[in-house]
Amino acid sequence: MNVSIFKSLCAIAVVALFMVQDLTAQSVRAGSVYSRFGIGEIQAFHSSQAAGMGGGGYALSSGRYKTFANPASWSNQLLTGVAGGLSYEGLTIDDGSSDVSRVGSGSLNSIQFGFPIKERRIGVGLSFAPFTRVGYDIRLLDQLDGSTATGDSANYTIDYLGNGGLHSFTSGLGFAVGERLSFGISSDFIFGLLEESRETNFVDPSFSPTRLTQATRLSGLRATIGAQGNLSNVAKDGDRLTAGITFTTPTTLNGNRTNVFGTTQDRDTLGTSIDASVSLPIGFAAGLGYTVDSRWVLVSDLVYQPWTNFESQTSLPGYTPGSTVGLRDRIRLSAGAEVLPAGRDVFAPYWERVAYRLGFFYDQGYISPDGVNDVNTIGITAGLSVPMGVPGTRVDITTEVGRRGQTQNGLVRDTFFKFGLNLNIGERWFVKRKLG
Repeated sequence: MNVSIFKSLCAIAVVALFMVQDLTAQSVRAGSVYSRFGIGEIQAFHSSQAAGMGGGGYALSSGRYKTFANPASWSNQLLTGVAGGLSYEGLTIDDGSSDVSRVGSGSLNSIQFGFPIKERRIGVGLSFAPFTRVGYDIRLLDQLDGSTATGDSANYTIDYLGNGGLHSFTSGLGFAVGERLSFGISSDFIFGLLEESRETNFVDPSFSPTRLTQATRLSGLRATIGAQGNLSNVAKDGDRLTAGITFTTPTTLNGNRTNVFGTTQDRDTLGTSIDASVSLPIGFAAGLGYTVDSRWVLVSDLVYQPWTNFESQTSLPGYTPGSTVGLRDRIRLSAGAEVLPAGRDVFAPYWERVAYRLGFFYDQGYISPDGVNDVNTIGITAGLSVPMGVPGTRVDITTEVGRRGQTQNGLVRDTFFKFGLNLNIGERWFVKRKLG
């Protein structure tokens, strides 16, 4: 491993360390109001290549990228690869009146690592990435009539604050069976903290402020089984059609919830702890990929998760134990394309060696705040993959623009813009030197 690659790996490790510390501190509170419900807003970053093509990638199998949508793709590894990236999201929240809020926040996309045990036959994948995100700040204004000594009303505010989220550490193995079929299996260790606070503050200083905080820690394991099959020369010489499918097992996350009550922001005024248990549903995903030649790649993907089977022994925002009101089965559709003008020509002009990506997606969310209306998201994605001076190294830029929710029926509409910067490094490791 050369010095430049080592420096790049160190840079990724330092960034990851600071991001993990920030996640542990639960200090970010700038995101969608909809992240308040259930276990938060679902996050899924499979690779910077897939992110620019609609965010799926279950049929992608690339020697340049470690795609974490389907563990079967890890069998097709020639180089040891490390990838990591950060993203920024700008969000505009509109309630349909004159009340518009704008917030922005940064986060970790993922840290990914993969290497071949046997080139293009058996490979390993490891990653750390966000699984859900909770980040909101909602303020309500109200008053207590006849609450003062003179019989006047007392104005007060209630702030609903949310922090945290769940994270996933993934590890697994992919292996090829013959030239046309590959399988993979991975395990996800899911863990994290979901924190919700309610603060009441009065304009009249004779009233004491109050605070109630619920902090729920959860952790558990789940597994994903994947398969990919491909056919060559389907419509023309040199093309390839790939189909991929994954099945994710249901799992139970166990932990505890701590309730903290107080008249100030002192968090240890009074605390009680109870057991907490959350059952996540099974998941299915399928995708098609068509490689026209070394220059063009087309993909389409479907994700289905029956969240109406979700269960929790403790109440969550928008969810009451034993009830499916407020839950929906999640369906996500996406499609995209990538064009690399130079194909495999490493001596082509620079801008012809840049990969250009475009995609779109539709996501029927798993929550319904009013129990009637769905929270749907629609977006467009785009990306560039820029080669660097070090062979096997690329910097990927991804963008995403979309809308979530609606302004009718007491709901709000999110308009978001996301920008991501990702570093992908690949080189041969563990090669025995030959003495001349």
